[in-house]
Amino acid sequence: MEITRYKGDTDPIVFTIKKNGVPLDITGSSFSLSYGGVAGIVTLPGTLLEPTAGKVSFAVGAGDFPTVKIYKYKVVKTDGSVVKTIIKSFIIIIDDSVQ
Repeated sequence: MEITRYKGDTDPIVFTIKKNGVPLDITGSSFSLSYGGVAGIVTLPGTLLEPTAGKVSFAVGAGDFPTVKIYKYKVVKTDGSVVKTIIKSFIIIIDDSVQ
């Protein structure tokens, strides 16, 4: 799932995890979003918003995506001892200037 954001945006990245088009109950699971940042790999921990509806959120700070560019990212779900990459795509950061 490709994500487009403006440079400096701090609103969270939110996903609804689905299986066969139906929201998956993710109660008890943990999630991380990792991407290639300026100084190496950055990992953001996930927060379960509505676990029974499959909603997970990743808080984004002002310095998390400091450069206008395309970042590769992945979301990993951990359920007990099972670790699985469930999303792998790109985050596109675009310039927010009005000039």
